[in-house]
Amino acid sequence: MGLEKLQIGALVAARLYNVFYALIPDCDEVFNYYEPLNVLIRGFGKQTWEYSPEYAIRSWAYLAPYALLTYPLAFLTDLITGIPPFVVFYAIRLIIASTNIYAEHHMYHTLKTHCSQAIANWFIIFTVTATGMSHASIALLPSSLAMTCTTLATSNFIRYATSTHSTRNALLVTSWFTIGGLLGWPFALALAVPSMLYIIWDSYGVGLQLARYINWSIAIVAFYLVVIIEVDYWFYGRTVIVPLNIVLYNVVNASEASGPNIFGVEDVSYYIHNLLLNFNVVAVLGYLGCIMIPGIAFIKTSKRLSGALTFGVIAPIAIWTGVFFSQPHKEERFLYPIYTLIITSASITVSLILSAIRSIVRVITRRASFARLIYYITVGITAIVIATISLSRTISISSNYNTPLEVYAHIPSTAEGNVCVGREWYRYPSSLFLPVHARLQFVESGFRGLLPGEFSEDAGSLIKNIKIIPEGMNSENLYDPKKVISLEGCDYMIDINEPVDVESGEVQFIDDEGVVRPGWKLLYSAKFLDNAKSQGIGKYLYLPKWARGFARGEVVFHDYNLYQRIGLDPDDTKEPELEVHEEQIPPETGIIDQEKSKYVDAASLELKKKGGPITE
Repeated sequence: MGLEKLQIGALVAARLYNVFYALIPDCDEVFNYYEPLNVLIRGFGKQTWEYSPEYAIRSWAYLAPYALLTYPLAFLTDLITGIPPFVVFYAIRLIIASTNIYAEHHMYHTLKTHCSQAIANWFIIFTVTATGMSHASIALLPSSLAMTCTTLATSNFIRYATSTHSTRNALLVTSWFTIGGLLGWPFALALAVPSMLYIIWDSYGVGLQLARYINWSIAIVAFYLVVIIEVDYWFYGRTVIVPLNIVLYNVVNASEASGPNIFGVEDVSYYIHNLLLNFNVVAVLGYLGCIMIPGIAFIKTSKRLSGALTFGVIAPIAIWTGVFFSQPHKEERFLYPIYTLIITSASITVSLILSAIRSIVRVITRRASFARLIYYITVGITAIVIATISLSRTISISSNYNTPLEVYAHIPSTAEGNVCVGREWYRYPSSLFLPVHARLQFVESGFRGLLPGEFSEDAGSLIKNIKIIPEGMNSENLYDPKKVISLEGCDYMIDINEPVDVESGEVQFIDDEGVVRPGWKLLYSAKFLDNAKSQGIGKYLYLPKWARGFARGEVVFHDYNLYQRIGLDPDDTKEPELEVHEEQIPPETGIIDQEKSKYVDAASLELKKKGGPITE
């Protein structure tokens, strides 16, 4: 019991570290999930085309539980100036991490009870230290939810197949796969196929049990589907089946102009590279297990355990790898659903290999005690090497790439107006880092795809705001110039101190001498790894200062800066605007100045446009 407490303590500590220090590796997490969640709990945020009622390929049902849990905290942060809004961001991460801790502990206990203590120990070592789990376990992404649910479904399936054969465990398998597939990511339902076939085959001949399982499974799927449809109907104002829309967009209706491939294509090496960076040797062991485990498990263990591992772990990895490795468009998050399966496979594989080494040494030396000593030494070295590499990679990412969260957290709590971003738009950590009266705006950069717009705030209620079909949205990633504003509309600016592309409209905010652009001041700066200029092992792994001199290559950083407007910018085209009170303006001569959204006198506005003075 003492060992298990220590292992679970390590798991909790690792996930807490991930909550507060892990980066956001994908802007899709921010703009498709954190932003609409911010709308639900704070009333404002950026809107992608996927959330337009015209397309409806993102489900509000996925975000609803997080909104219910965090709304009270969000209300307090907006009410009390001293509480920064980003505490809600970390609260959301804590919720996600907690569900993953439960799932990982569930799998650990299953492996310990139904496989062996050694396999369970390796599972904890790998899942605690794996870099891939450091961000997948705290990400607000449907693929992350699919991973959590797959872990719980697989754990229950192993329990079912090895001992219980109870309808309860079988239905828990169905439930978790259904939640992960319908509420999370519909493609994750493919992972359920081997387990479902096994359960049906295992129940065949026991008519009552099979009928009961099928009937209850249909009821479970129908229940979750109806709930999801009802929630999305409430927000979109029409009946939509979002899981179906996702499949139609990505598969059935995909074309050269629309579909996932317009966002970029990669070859197979992309996934291989990502798996090695995220899991190093564990990835190799996990896929090696796909070859080793079915045969060796059948010989060394019971047929039921062999079937459980083959259908519950190996077959889903093979299916997922075959499907997604063959797709032109690849994203790191697409592999999240099988992360814990890879770790489980690797845990079984390394246990089998080390047991084989122990047996070979015992046969050669004919000394059981010596074989046991070699076994423990090999176990220790293997665990230390894999854990050290993995933790070094995780710490490297946290210390070198987590800068945007740090910089945005330094936006003043009293800030109002527009916080602007150009070329660094995709590293925005969400509106949960903005005070309630501040809004994110985009300025010109070299990006020519479709930027997010904004959810309406003027329709009178949250639901009405969400139901409005926004202008300028399209499913073909076509640039919309209305999504950007001029620099003169910005009150704060986020940028890096790198040369700009003047032709694309980018503006230099600080020169090589450290002189800040006129009209602005530098509020905060932090170091951010320059991936393009850095070389060597230090680019990938964290090295203590004493070890950096022995490593080849060079690690280069640039500054990630927060600026505040303090006066006129050289590119400003208008004079400072006079504050005019609404009650001073005769209704018949007043018009709306769209640039500043203030009510001003028509004659004064005309003078301002011509460059003339504005007087009271």
